[in-house]
Amino acid sequence: MIKDKIIKWIKDYATKHNKTTLVVGVSGGIDSAVVSTLCAETGLKTMPVVMSIKSRDTIALDQVWWLDENYPNISRRIVNLEKIFHEFVNASKYLGADSELGLLIQGPDCEWLCCIKLLNLIMV
Repeated sequence: MIKDKIIKWIKDYATKHNKTTLVVGVSGGIDSAVVSTLCAETGLKTMPVVMSIKSRDTIALDQVWWLDENYPNISRRIVNLEKIFHEFVNASKYLGADSELGLLIQGPDCEWLCCIKLLNLIMV
């Protein structure tokens, strides 16, 4: 079965590189739900991490709680990035970020777009 091959590949990769813990970002999307579950299935210590910024979406939280309830090797982490996000936004404004960024900051559910825009400003 393909699932078993993927789980074996993850375990083999971790063993080859002397890794004892798998860290997986969980966004609430299907990709991270599948990957976090496959990692949990390996039996290796798995740390699903939710990094939220003003999120009212509980799908990612539901996923990490479900993993924690169903697999003994789970060590979940919830990281609130709101303070650091606002510091980043303030620093960008201070450094003269463009008006497009200002519009992104004002809109609802724009945190990831704003972070991407900020990273683009830094990389330019």
